[in-house]
Amino acid sequence: MLGLMKKEIFMMKNSMVTAGIVMLILTIAMISSENAEIGILSGYIVAFTAISPITMIAYDEKNKWDRYSSAMPATKRQQVLCKYLMVILNIVILTAIFIALCAIKGETLIYIKGVTIIPVVMAITISGIELLMAYKFGANKARFVLIGIMFLIVFGAKIYGAMDMLSVITRNPAMFYIGGIIVAFAVYIASFCLSVHFYSNKDF
Repeated sequence: MLGLMKKEIFMMKNSMVTAGIVMLILTIAMISSENAEIGILSGYIVAFTAISPITMIAYDEKNKWDRYSSAMPATKRQQVLCKYLMVILNIVILTAIFIALCAIKGETLIYIKGVTIIPVVMAITISGIELLMAYKFGANKARFVLIGIMFLIVFGAKIYGAMDMLSVITRNPAMFYIGGIIVAFAVYIASFCLSVHFYSNKDF
């Protein structure tokens, strides 16, 4: 299991470093501008973590990892689990960087909570769906699913209205945040169970 995690980290380390550097550069640019809203960077967490599951699966498909790993003692469940843990690790690292940068800029705890929880919930949910689609249909088809999800989010926000969504949150933010986190992890765990099933039944 540890070896599998090292493999995933080695494959994703360049992307993770690049993501951290880009976030740092954008933050520095925003700090230098008095009117810049650092909270919009939280969307970067969603964007990167939505792409990373497809990237990991695509690397495996390109390098024929499935055939190679069939001769290893690692179980299919462990291999899938490593992917899901890696995505959570990405989210944790980027969120920690984002929170630290907000603190450096002097933002309040209430502000940081408000601009962090929803993007993290979205990142966990979208990543779970992406991993499930990638294990079921492959990385290429999962990319189209990602495009569809992003379209639905933008379309839904436009139809429902960003201000209406904000009013729903502000009425009872604690319940909204708790409910969102519960739903996100429920989707993620269900996605993991289904991904294990699909991957275990796949012929290599």
